[in-house]
Amino acid sequence: MDVAVRQRNMSDCKEGSESCDRSKLTASQISEVLAAEHDRNLWNCVNGWEQCDHSRLTPREAAQIAVSEHRRNILACTGGEQTCDYSALTTAEAKTLATAEHKRNYNACLLGSGYCDRSRLSAVEMEAIRLKRTGSR
Repeated sequence: MDVAVRQRNMSDCKEGSESCDRSKLTASQISEVLAAEHDRNLWNCVNGWEQCDHSRLTPREAAQIAVSEHRRNILACTGGEQTCDYSALTTAEAKTLATAEHKRNYNACLLGSGYCDRSRLSAVEMEAIRLKRTGSR
């Protein structure tokens, strides 16, 4: 096997290419490839990508990734994204989010802009909206 072919194979293996032939690697090259695979998996986990394999993380990495995933979930919930997992929120986070969503909904109804769900308003809030619309205060 000539040098160029070996180098290309090594590169393919480090990049996770299907054309990698591990049987052609030396022991030290296999170690490099395993390190590259670990780094690629960690990168996938850090970015929240599907290719993340949590079982291949160290305990420290897993803890850091869990914090990142929780933050991403809070942002998804705050932004009203479909990826939000309400069950992963703490009680305090869920309450804060519900309060913010209620205020957003009330203001949308009051101002007549954005999505307004009147069924989520209290009688007092409905009266305030009615008074605003009729011009009475």
